[in-house]
Amino acid sequence: MRTTALAPDGGLVEVRFYDADGIRKFTWQCPLCRGVNEGQLGPHPIGGFYRDTGVHPVWVLTGTEEKPTLTPSLGCWSCYPAGHYWLRDGVLARAA
Repeated sequence: MRTTALAPDGGLVEVRFYDADGIRKFTWQCPLCRGVNEGQLGPHPIGGFYRDTGVHPVWVLTGTEEKPTLTPSLGCWSCYPAGHYWLRDGVLARAA
């Protein structure tokens, strides 16, 4: 399923949900650098970057795929910490 999220600058970025190898995954586009980032969904959140923890992060989807809310926050692999966001009800907001 493809949807769009409202970016902090008022533009739109793509968010896509799909199944791969029996795992529900998603991609999202960073509004800052336009890089595409991938994550996996699960029942319990696991934060952090794999390169730092050795554990793949997991996000929890609440709401719908049309207006997603993801926990924990999203960090762009290319431009973090500048590319750090919360996705709530289909709106991408800069994390403080």
